[in-house]
Amino acid sequence: MNKTINLEEQIKNKLREQKNSEYGNYEVNFNLLAMLWSVVLKDHLHKDIKPHQVAQCMVMLKMLRTTEKFKADSYLDASIYLDMAKELHKKI
Repeated sequence: MNKTINLEEQIKNKLREQKNSEYGNYEVNFNLLAMLWSVVLKDHLHKDIKPHQVAQCMVMLKMLRTTEKFKADSYLDASIYLDMAKELHKKI
């Protein structure tokens, strides 16, 4: 069981590195998305959304994708976004 957890963490770390090289630093991107979503949703929000909420929305996006057809990658991506949300939320 411990080897499985270690393997999962290794896979997650590798995917995070790959996404980071493709899209840039997630914390910076989530901060930018939070600002952009706040502008887009300004008439629907009473306060600005936080970067961890962007990650939570990304989780929802990934989970929504799983309702169409099975793709293991979507579940793994959702798990990574949850990790990111947790890291960002702890900073508040």
